[in-house]
Amino acid sequence: MDRLIDLLEDRGLDAILLYSDGEHSIARPSALEYFCGVTPLANRNCAIVTPEGSCTFLVDLPRDVDRIARHTGIEDVRGTNAFVSELVAVVRELEVDTALGLVGIDRMDQAVYQAIEETVEQVHSLDEPVDALAAVKTDADLETFHELGRLADVGFTAAYDALSPGIKEYELSAEIEYAMRAAGSEDNFNLLSSGSHNQLMHGPTERVIRAGDTVLFEISPVIDGLVLQICRTISVGTPDRTLVEKFSLLKEAMANTKSMLRAGAPAKVIAERMNAVFRDAGYAEYCEPPYMRTRGHEFGIGPIGMAIDEGTDTELREGMVLVVHPNQYVPETGYLSLGDPIEITADGFETLVDTPARLFTKEVL
Repeated sequence: MDRLIDLLEDRGLDAILLYSDGEHSIARPSALEYFCGVTPLANRNCAIVTPEGSCTFLVDLPRDVDRIARHTGIEDVRGTNAFVSELVAVVRELEVDTALGLVGIDRMDQAVYQAIEETVEQVHSLDEPVDALAAVKTDADLETFHELGRLADVGFTAAYDALSPGIKEYELSAEIEYAMRAAGSEDNFNLLSSGSHNQLMHGPTERVIRAGDTVLFEISPVIDGLVLQICRTISVGTPDRTLVEKFSLLKEAMANTKSMLRAGAPAKVIAERMNAVFRDAGYAEYCEPPYMRTRGHEFGIGPIGMAIDEGTDTELREGMVLVVHPNQYVPETGYLSLGDPIEITADGFETLVDTPARLFTKEVL
């Protein structure tokens, strides 16, 4: 909240309004949820923050008021069945008449936006600057990310223990989900893929996993709207020489990249170092779409902040949390997966999981 107040003072705004349409998809993170620490249930919700530090939370579902107040600690939480007219009344009550910053304009229906536009002289979109605020984490955020790293390890351990020929992908995914939920994860976003030549990772299917398969995992636990991710590959049975050889390229790309991670380095160095390994091995064309998209991303408001490719000039800063993943399609083996979540520190970086960055083998008895 202090960061929001600094932002509105720097921009000369009367207030900042954070808006949510109640959707809480991992692909569309909510700034309202991030800053207020609650997931609203209504289709129309907003919090208005003033330079004095006051916060008024308006929800289009009166029965949700007590829960929101309890979870956020915000004293002024109001429920209404007439959201638009009540929003206008609150804006006028707070004497917001000159300039209002909006976060979440793309989530607003026409009636809400039009009412704001007719009530305030100037409306400013603040989605990008507010996303930037979340790039450097608070101490509380970092504590949560360390806990998420533990949960990601729990998820992968559950995957490894449950994996055997005959299990279906969705059964394996259920074991991961159960283990992380039992360990404290509030939500999970898990992708996997199995087969002798994987094309990509996807949601779990009814496919039966067989001896000789390569199984890919993207495991992402969630706490308080924050997400972390680990990517790993398991060979069901002893991997052949080609799989070991090609996976060693991912390990090399990861090691070369981590040697460059420090505050002040441009984020694009991650993609440059990874791509260099695969290009030198003769896979230059497979470092481009449709085979590859990014070499990692920052965790901002929700799971995906800054995407990292060779054009990403943003400097890494102390307190950033990223996933770096030299995931790669190789024509001889199919898609392979390896990714670590890391925190940029004052003197380099810290890997937030204990699971080794290597090719795992699950022996078949």
